[in-house]
Amino acid sequence: MDSESIKLSQLEVFVAVAECGSFSAAALELQVSQAAASRSLALLEKQLGLALVQRTSAGTSLTASGEQLLPLAQEILEKTKLIHTTAHQINRLQTGTVRIATFRSVATHLLPLAIKQFNQAFPEIKVLVQEAPYTEAIENSLRQGTADIGIMPLPVAEDIQTWNLLQDEYLVLLSEDLQLPSVLSWDDLAPYPLIVPAAKSPCRKALEDYFARVNCPLVPTHEISEDSTAVNMVRHGIGFTIMARLAAQPIPASIQIRKLPVPMSRTIAVGMAESIMHSPPVFACLESIKASLTRPEPSLSKRHIEALSRQN
Repeated sequence: MDSESIKLSQLEVFVAVAECGSFSAAALELQVSQAAASRSLALLEKQLGLALVQRTSAGTSLTASGEQLLPLAQEILEKTKLIHTTAHQINRLQTGTVRIATFRSVATHLLPLAIKQFNQAFPEIKVLVQEAPYTEAIENSLRQGTADIGIMPLPVAEDIQTWNLLQDEYLVLLSEDLQLPSVLSWDDLAPYPLIVPAAKSPCRKALEDYFARVNCPLVPTHEISEDSTAVNMVRHGIGFTIMARLAAQPIPASIQIRKLPVPMSRTIAVGMAESIMHSPPVFACLESIKASLTRPEPSLSKRHIEALSRQN
């Protein structure tokens, strides 16, 4: 047997001749001349010390030795193809850009750590964050292809595929001057001014739906667009507010927090538009977000944690 290494091109000729049944058809498939194909296979036979094919008036057929070696040659070529395919996928995964659309509180309190962890695993993939005020705006970004991944409260439209990440509980925020029981009733809250999100905003709609469900009138005193403004107004004793824990962060230690008389929470989910084909970096980032953000506990001060535990 010749010690010279067998070339993949020789195995390609051998397999093509076996599968096509002639040198002319094999040469056409491989886009080489018939003479080149014949020389390549003759060299392979010389190296192996075996006749692999036999030529007859009816065409070309494999010898007994060729029949034995054909499955091995096919397997080698398949493995080689798999190596190239996998390498291509790895190269595509290691570079690229992922665009995430989400709302302010997720972008502020949850995404930075998730992005840091993703960047450590895939340093060549760029992650861009777009803040959007409403779930509808995030959905539109996904549909239009201006964002790859969205993180938003449920519900969402049917054409957005989602995976739940966490439950974000709504809390009552009170100034430190108010002396109210640890477990509140609506009567306890009734005398105090209520600070709510601006009219027609999604957060306001969520509160309106909640108050309708618990059969309690919603009587706002102040309507505020920014969460931080509402929190600061509570801190200065102007009124109380009801806000999702994530939106309220960071809650000043001087503010008291209570659970609502009837619990309320929102589901935060990560989603993608079903109609759009996404690249491997996008799916890698999606899996990283799902792993990083599923059921995290937004940070609270020790005092707030103790207060909530007393109310359970």
